[in-house]
Amino acid sequence: PDSYKINSSQEKKIISYIENFCRQYHQLYKDRKSLFICPLNEFKLPKFVCTTLRPMELSYTELNDWRGASEFVADYLDYMPLIQPYELPRSMYSPTTVLQFQRGHCFEYSTLLASLLIGVGYDAYVVSGYATRETCLIDQTNNLCPLLVDKKEEVVEEKEEVNKKYRIRSQMDLKSMFEKLRSNENDDDDDDDDDKEKNFSDDSKHTMTMEETDIEGDPLYGLRPHSWVLVLRGSREIDESFFIEPTTGLSHQLDSSNYLGVESVWNDKNMWVCMQDCSEGVKNLTYDLMDASRWEYVFRRYENLLRKTASTAAAAAITSLATPFAAATNNSITPAFPPSWTNPINISLADFQKKCPNGRKVILYKKTKLEKFAPNLMPDGVVLRLSLFEDHSRSKLLEVREMYKNRMDKLDKRVYNYRTGWTSEYFLPGRPNKMKEHHFKSISNNLENQREAVYFSISRPDSLEKRVETKDTMTEYFEDRDDFLYYKYNEYIERTRGSSLSVGSMRKISVSLHFSDASKLSKDEDIYEITFNLLEEKITVVYHREDDRISATCREFIQPNRNDEKGKNLTWSPTQTMKQNKQSDPMKKDKKKVALYQMMLQLLKLEEKYSEMTRGSELEVQTMLHERMQEESAALLESSTTDLLHSDKAKKRKAMMERIAMEEKMAKEEKELDVMTTFLSRFGELDGLTEEQIERAKQDCLEDLKNRMIERANLIQSRYDKEVNELQRRQAWFQTNQMIMVKEEEQEYITYCMEALFRIQILEMRLNRLHKEQAPLKYRALEERL
Repeated sequence: PDSYKINSSQEKKIISYIENFCRQYHQLYKDRKSLFICPLNEFKLPKFVCTTLRPMELSYTELNDWRGASEFVADYLDYMPLIQPYELPRSMYSPTTVLQFQRGHCFEYSTLLASLLIGVGYDAYVVSGYATRETCLIDQTNNLCPLLVDKKEEVVEEKEEVNKKYRIRSQMDLKSMFEKLRSNENDDDDDDDDDKEKNFSDDSKHTMTMEETDIEGDPLYGLRPHSWVLVLRGSREIDESFFIEPTTGLSHQLDSSNYLGVESVWNDKNMWVCMQDCSEGVKNLTYDLMDASRWEYVFRRYENLLRKTASTAAAAAITSLATPFAAATNNSITPAFPPSWTNPINISLADFQKKCPNGRKVILYKKTKLEKFAPNLMPDGVVLRLSLFEDHSRSKLLEVREMYKNRMDKLDKRVYNYRTGWTSEYFLPGRPNKMKEHHFKSISNNLENQREAVYFSISRPDSLEKRVETKDTMTEYFEDRDDFLYYKYNEYIERTRGSSLSVGSMRKISVSLHFSDASKLSKDEDIYEITFNLLEEKITVVYHREDDRISATCREFIQPNRNDEKGKNLTWSPTQTMKQNKQSDPMKKDKKKVALYQMMLQLLKLEEKYSEMTRGSELEVQTMLHERMQEESAALLESSTTDLLHSDKAKKRKAMMERIAMEEKMAKEEKELDVMTTFLSRFGELDGLTEEQIERAKQDCLEDLKNRMIERANLIQSRYDKEVNELQRRQAWFQTNQMIMVKEEEQEYITYCMEALFRIQILEMRLNRLHKEQAPLKYRALEERL
């Protein structure tokens, strides 16, 4: 647009006004550096920094909060250090150009972030000042990763909305603001010029020039220009003012040691020059922009709006560098303020989804490496990978944490602990088996021998909360079951080392059940524990202990000989089957034989019930491991109408479906042809055919159709078997070489598995449809037609 190439008349007046301001500024403060106030834009045209800001509220909810906006700016752009680290940049492009090229220096970062924050209601300002070398170069190798810092240490929190209707109002301050202002002016009139010369004659006090000894060996300490964002309290329920470093997206306190001095601040309406002593950094600075003794405004008209409580005489008494222009007219103190010259900020959905340049970004922290990826960019759906190392050189890997999005298997997070060998997976709600967490330990041959699975118990019909497996045991924990079962322990022998639980791969020797207290029953009738010792063929029953008893009632049975024939009663004798009968109350009569017999029958039914339950658990574990293997071999991602990153994959799938539709169309056209012409022509003229010849031609036609369908099915089956065998071979190779594979080989393997599974799925679908479903129908239709 023309605003990028030509300055309007208003802009020319503003630039002339600013040039006069800068001349007076340098005349009064010769030792201070030039202000960053009118840099060149894309077309080498000087533009006022306030008009470069373009407040804009975008439609993405993530950008309505300062955390989301600062993280987006830090991730979306590539940082360009200043060409001369001790000089201000000569140019500053518009936010739209910066977004288009996805790169910029610190001042362009701050301008873009401030535009987004002001657009959503924050009282945000761009700060021009000085910072440490690490801040200017985004060197975070000596800082802890923000993801590892406790969230309680975050210094800025948005205040929750509080009902102020019944709050007691504080007493009104009856002191005269006018008298206070006049007294401050009278005290400062005599030594105003002396104080200014004293405070700012030495350049080292404001810009923190190089001290006698270089700090951390940086010869440019205190001389490195930098820009960041200031957010003042009051708007958006912000309780405490804070800084935002736009290159990292992190917040800092106002006394942060990362920043060494402030030259000026500005927003889209005005600019203020810092008149405070920065010899000790920024920790002693105050940010009351209405205080003219600490902040000198460039445009007086806006300052008058801020001083609502001051009288006209008091406001006129405040000295300003713009005094010559203020006296020019009584109605218009400064030239008319021009609108922003930049185009409105616009971020397309595809660019917003990428988050980072080319969809990925790597950040190095202290003993940590952080990798960010755009959603659906990686084949496995990973969006964040955090690698923790033991040493500063990042050579000894300790732990890897990965975050996922849009996974069909609902995988949300995975943690690899290389020190302990444990892998932890965390899932979102929605899996068929309602699994919430999966922790397992792998041995050298990559087989799992320890596992722990946590479930959403409220969503499972069996109320299973957790299942823990070791080499010889399987323990299950339940929650809020109708039968009061909360703990089940299974012990096995003859298990293959490292093998997973499966039916027939072990021998169960004992089952222990624990039940919670049922308030409707008495303690000596309420069962606490039942143990089925299958090796010794014993059943032990322990009841809940009564409050006034030392021990609990206990009964131990020996399993009788069981007859599998239906209709026959169980032969049972108390003397042969009752091994132990311990009563907590010796004075209480024991149960009768009939009651003990009925109890034995109930225990045998419970054994069958919970044995079947255990077999179901073993089968569920085996199925779960098989499903997880398939899900990891070819991770499937959920794609939506707004997913623009996987358009190539969608095009390939569409082309495949179009080809299948074309084949079906050709097959339909072939079916409409006269199929009997070829077979009847073998007997010569068609007019003089006998019934036997016609019947023979009919059988030949049906036989030909049958052979062609079998041939086609065999062809599809051979291709299917070839793909399956090749996939199994590659999976076996992957299991053998997984520990020594490089990242490129692993990525190539994952890509192959995805493509192979897709081909296998198509072949299986065609085999079922063409051979098993349509073949009988085609044969019957041709027979009826003939």
